[in-house]
Amino acid sequence: MSGSAAQGISSAAAPNAYLREVSSLDQTQLALRHILEHYEGFRKFLLANQKPTQPFHVGFSGCQGSGKTTTCETLATILRQEPYNLSVVVFSLDDLYLTREDQKKLAADNSHNRLLEFRGQFGSHDLDLAQRLFKDLGDAHRQYLESPTSSPAVGIPRYDKSLHQGLGDRLPESQWTKVFAPYDIIIFEGWSLGFKHLSDAALREAYRNSPEASKFTFEEVSKINDNLRLYEESIYPYFDIFCHMAPSSLDNVYQWRLQQEHSMKAARGVDGMSDQQVCAFVDTYMPAYGLFLPNLTKYGFYHESQDQPQSYEGAIRIDGQYSAPLRHLRLILNPRRRVVESSRLDEPDRCVPYTISNWQTKAKSLYSSPSMFRPRGSIKTWSAAAVVLVGVIAFGYRYRREVLLWGSRYRFVGRRIK
Repeated sequence: MSGSAAQGISSAAAPNAYLREVSSLDQTQLALRHILEHYEGFRKFLLANQKPTQPFHVGFSGCQGSGKTTTCETLATILRQEPYNLSVVVFSLDDLYLTREDQKKLAADNSHNRLLEFRGQFGSHDLDLAQRLFKDLGDAHRQYLESPTSSPAVGIPRYDKSLHQGLGDRLPESQWTKVFAPYDIIIFEGWSLGFKHLSDAALREAYRNSPEASKFTFEEVSKINDNLRLYEESIYPYFDIFCHMAPSSLDNVYQWRLQQEHSMKAARGVDGMSDQQVCAFVDTYMPAYGLFLPNLTKYGFYHESQDQPQSYEGAIRIDGQYSAPLRHLRLILNPRRRVVESSRLDEPDRCVPYTISNWQTKAKSLYSSPSMFRPRGSIKTWSAAAVVLVGVIAFGYRYRREVLLWGSRYRFVGRRIK
């Protein structure tokens, strides 16, 4: 199963306290408000363009151990409860790893490429499964709209990283998680989401300047760069907005990933990787961080690519989908996973600070409604309002003669004044 970063107390030991702790973190609160603001704008966009309702897709990126999985699961829990009561699906790029047999075949076919020996890098995910999954979710949602009693469901793959001494494998389809339509929000998270390939010239320059990438041959990283194009074409166009938790230093990744592995083994009582294996495992990710992370952190997800802009890029998407400004949320985390910088951006010259203290001002945006920042009415609230309304109507009916007499006197006085 997809691993969750351990932060503070054990979620298994005290789920309620753990949820409260993670819910109060700045990254959770900022991401929640970013999602809610744009979800409201997305609904307005569909209405204005006379489009049928459809799921709102959130891309969520963060390196290993940063807490992205924990944050996404917490966001889903909050959004499913009052006052929002939304139907939310969360799944991960990790859920889409190749089966163990397919991974072994990939490694054999690329025996001279150390980056493809194990899971993790671009090329080790089942992108056909990813596209089919996004399509199935959209189809199930539309089927529900046409027939609300049908309750269509989609199976979300599950990957168990502890199998085969930590090498991992996808679980049988019978053990996949069933999610039932309709879907208001779909959150898709992954360690490398938002990374984009570099042109040959840019790749060579980045390779020379990256100590992480230079540990491998140029041919090895070039293969990864080529594979990355397929992710951009098959997955990225789905994202209506984007959230990115970036490390203040790449050294954080080793510390976070070790904590994550220890937590997983303790919580589940299973065999995993040794500390040495974890460090070696993270080493294979470092070239991607060194080559592709800087552009995502600096320019954001919707910045136009160097060679040929994609349909989802730019201030206005050329594919006609949701194009509100400031769709990218950037959060910089220190070694303790605390937010030290937060902002939203579209282009490198358009970066707006986005903090807990100033988020309320976003309610004035053309793409949001001030009402969305107030809790939606719960059942109790609406029930109380209904009782009051019925009481007013009953009062008016009981004293209808007096009310009519008072009204006639008011009209008579009004005529005399004129």
